[in-house]
Amino acid sequence: PFYHKIWQQSQTAQQEFVVVGDRVTRDLRPAKELGFWTVHVPYGRGALEITDEHVDFSLTDLRVFSTVLKTIECRVER
Repeated sequence: PFYHKIWQQSQTAQQEFVVVGDRVTRDLRPAKELGFWTVHVPYGRGALEITDEHVDFSLTDLRVFSTVLKTIECRVER
């Protein structure tokens, strides 16, 4: 419900949202169900969670996050 509320208030297309989280089930699954891009950062509580179809990208090195954003941008523009 939280992501849906933010999305409705922003009046922005789903494919322009990127949700980054450590927990697939709590952070990323709800976002993916709304059509948002999802990035799993397997640290903290989500370190042991296995990525699934609700995860578009998984990062173990945050220095490549800008590359992920560029990739998403290219895919959205198509």
